[in-house]
Amino acid sequence: NGYYCCENPVLLNEILKKQWGFKGLAVSDWNATHSCAEALNAGLDLEMPEGKHFNRENITEAIESGALCEETINDCIRRLLRVMLAMGYFEKQIPEGGELDTPEHRSLALEAARSSVVLLKNDDSTLPIDCRKVKSIAVIGPNAAVARTGGGGSSRVQPFYSVSPLEAIIKKAGNDIKVNYAQGCLTEAAGVVIEYQSFLTHESKGSKNGLWAEYFDNMDCMGTPVLSRVEEKPGFDVGGDTELIPGLGIDYYSIRYTGYLVPPESGSYWISLTSDDGSRLFINNEMLIDIWSIQGMKTKSAVVKLEEGVRYPLRIEYFQNTGYAGLKLEWVRLENADHMDQAVECARQSDIAVVFAGLSDMVESEGWDRKDLEMPFGQDELISRVAAVNPNIIVVLINGSPVSMNKWIVHVPAVIEAWYPGQECGNALTDILFGDVNPSGKLPFTYPIAWEDCPAYGNYPGSKGEVSYEEDIFVGYRYFDKKGIAPLFPFGHGLSYTSFGYSDMKVEVQGKSAAVSFRVKNTGACPGAEVAQIYVSDIQCSAERPPKELKGFAKVYLEPGEEKEISVILDKNAFSFYNPQTDAWMVEPGQFEILAGSSSQDIRLRQIVTI
Repeated sequence: NGYYCCENPVLLNEILKKQWGFKGLAVSDWNATHSCAEALNAGLDLEMPEGKHFNRENITEAIESGALCEETINDCIRRLLRVMLAMGYFEKQIPEGGELDTPEHRSLALEAARSSVVLLKNDDSTLPIDCRKVKSIAVIGPNAAVARTGGGGSSRVQPFYSVSPLEAIIKKAGNDIKVNYAQGCLTEAAGVVIEYQSFLTHESKGSKNGLWAEYFDNMDCMGTPVLSRVEEKPGFDVGGDTELIPGLGIDYYSIRYTGYLVPPESGSYWISLTSDDGSRLFINNEMLIDIWSIQGMKTKSAVVKLEEGVRYPLRIEYFQNTGYAGLKLEWVRLENADHMDQAVECARQSDIAVVFAGLSDMVESEGWDRKDLEMPFGQDELISRVAAVNPNIIVVLINGSPVSMNKWIVHVPAVIEAWYPGQECGNALTDILFGDVNPSGKLPFTYPIAWEDCPAYGNYPGSKGEVSYEEDIFVGYRYFDKKGIAPLFPFGHGLSYTSFGYSDMKVEVQGKSAAVSFRVKNTGACPGAEVAQIYVSDIQCSAERPPKELKGFAKVYLEPGEEKEISVILDKNAFSFYNPQTDAWMVEPGQFEILAGSSSQDIRLRQIVTI
């Protein structure tokens, strides 16, 4: 609201440090600091990754001018030293070596992936796959032959190894089950760097291959270029201490490439632009990709229809702030028709079809937001066509945020939400699919039926850099509850290959807290784990409150027929709300309903108490 986060005194000084009593240090995101005195006075203690603004010269000048006082600097130093002392930085050496990629690490990665998988739908007990009856399996989809280990951005890591779903299923099938594979549709992973033959300069009416490149000694492509010349193609990869061209320097410059893009074939092209720092792509005088910000290496993509031999005006702009510098332009023609035909035939010839669909680190990442809930690259069509020829279809979603299922969900009997399962991706999913492991994950968000049902609909993405958070405190499932909107899959939802019964709820009020207990029994035929959830509804409150909120949960593993008691303590925070008039959290005496269940919509037990 008019402040950079690193310069917001209300967030950093007033709330974080004064109201919450935080004694640690406030650290900027990489290259997110925009000033020296303003940020320090607001409560920022450490600039990362370097002292571009927080340095001896700037701080000395700010103190001498009166823009900054020494006590502010002393407070920063105290906070830095407090953390360093707490971590033992001055007492012990940082250990060298250490074991990596041990059997224990692999086992933990596998268990984490198994435990996170959510079984969304399982009509007619389609899952688990019965190896005694199934003699052939079609493994289909853009996420089948690759292990999608995580989303994009700073969270992306390179594992020591990774196992794709296809690899794991082939190993599990052995000689007893035939595995038929088809990719079904192309993905961004198939992209290749656009070579010089597809670029034409403006010279001689565009008859010379390459692009006209202009190099500027500022970050805005402004003024007279330091150097102008023809480059075969846009792109480079240089370290933080290396000049891209002599005399340009290593920091604070920009480049503009202009010319024509000439496709070798007609069709829809997936085009991606990757850069560190900012870049943007214009084709036919329309901005197709915009990542014009100070950032680490980041990729954005778009799909555009192009005709063979047509000369499309092309402009690429790039700027370098500090550190590493890189730029890459890639494309691939989407030939989904042929790939889908192969997948459909593959499914037709198999007893069961498993489609691995969803998103990837090139589609969702830090640094930008998804435009809608749709899966890219024709995946909805792929699933629908496979379902039309093989009703024994299972869809496995590999993604980090909700996707729309409206076009196919009624035709698919089983759906799994796998998230990004990490390096043990394939092994974990195969264990779930074949019943070696019983799924026990629960949804941490609501799956909407339609985008129009979402709390942000009508406000996202905002206008002119401003977004109105009109949903107020009714975020996520709270909004669906308040509006009475039925979700596709509710918050906390997650099925099992067994079933669970809830009984014997007891609530003992102790001042402003409550001890809740109840029993959960495995009423099915196989072992499994249930995540029992406790919600609280404030029945009598002077302020507007959500119909209910999750306040506790417990996971219990049960053999068939086994029953255990679950106990959860709800402290005063479970019954409190923030009062903006008093600027404080408070518990307002009155009646509260305690609810226990398998999801936010599957409530099994309830009891009203007075606090």
